[in-house]
Amino acid sequence: MRDNGESENTEVSDDVIYRSPDDAQRLLLSRLWLRTRALFEEQFGDLETTYVLMAVGLGRMNNAPVDISTIAAITGISRPTVRRKVLALQEQGTVVVERVGNRTSVCSSATGVRDTVAMTDRWARMVMQTARELAEVRNSSCD
Repeated sequence: MRDNGESENTEVSDDVIYRSPDDAQRLLLSRLWLRTRALFEEQFGDLETTYVLMAVGLGRMNNAPVDISTIAAITGISRPTVRRKVLALQEQGTVVVERVGNRTSVCSSATGVRDTVAMTDRWARMVMQTARELAEVRNSSCD
């Protein structure tokens, strides 16, 4: 609001956003992060669940199932929260949980692998598109 009580136009025109190549780059990277977050939340419900699945995926790629403590260490998420997320993912059929001694081993199910690969492919396309746009900004600033 302006001092006189009139509402201010909050839309930002392209000429304001693109005052400099740095502004354009910040805009593109901010947009990528917001779209990434929306993609992760759409696919898996929230960012913490996505991080848990990424940690499980790392274990899969290394041929070593991960346990709750390892997931917590990798993601920085508390063990109780990781345990809740893993149980929810198990109920959805996204991960397979197995007790090995006093540890809970977690690995991706076939469904989990399929969903994670599909999400990762979409994410990679978003990143590549942003990389092309960043290159265009850089090239246009060199002219």
